[in-house]
Amino acid sequence: MTRVIAIVSGKGGVGKTTVVSNLGASLINEGQKVTMVDADITGANLGLHFGLTAPQVSIHNVLKGEAPLSDAIYTHPTGLEVIPGSLNAQYADVVPRNLREMLEHTLYERDFILIDSPTGLGEDTFAAVDSADEILIVTHPELPALADALRTKVVFQKRGKKFAGVVLNRVQGEDEVKAENVSIFLDLPIVGMIREDHRIRKSVETKRPVVWRYPHSIVSKQMKQVSSGLLSKDVDFEISMKDRIRDFLSR
Repeated sequence: MTRVIAIVSGKGGVGKTTVVSNLGASLINEGQKVTMVDADITGANLGLHFGLTAPQVSIHNVLKGEAPLSDAIYTHPTGLEVIPGSLNAQYADVVPRNLREMLEHTLYERDFILIDSPTGLGEDTFAAVDSADEILIVTHPELPALADALRTKVVFQKRGKKFAGVVLNRVQGEDEVKAENVSIFLDLPIVGMIREDHRIRKSVETKRPVVWRYPHSIVSKQMKQVSSGLLSKDVDFEISMKDRIRDFLSR
């Protein structure tokens, strides 16, 4: 059965799209069939993570009835499928209202469909999230971001949505809210803790997710923990001394 997961964040700047791209790459590495959909209509950039700077057909064309969904699927050599958005401002008023129907008709054989949802709680966000069965919240362990994450959770909980959990992204240090306190505050499990790392920026520049560009780094292992959590595998957030030394020497 296909799992359709909307990845959301209450505010911008928490690295939602980076998590989506690496989650898709990690799931492919686990032998899953995965399609990623850029439903962030006014801020589409998922395709940029894979070198799709000017796709001939985008999700925007599909939603406007200009092309079938199958024409907007771009397959990476690894088998990972990306349905990118357009960077053209003329499509900014598109709302993904019929997205679920399109996904069910075309992508029924996938294990995972990952929807990169718009930030905030606008009409486009509701339309994107309503296309999914589950929600994965990406946030940052600081109070403003957590407050936005809680607001997002409450709104979609009232709409009857299930939650796959929370990813704490761009984790930096001791002054931030602890993971266990975030879990209590949001009343959701933490399925990933990903630290801030300059290699993420480099991976975006080279158009390869960090789990492929730097597969042995700590940040890659932390990204892979998210996919393991979704696959119901045991996840250990502790970082061994061996991994710390290897990671330091590879900088």
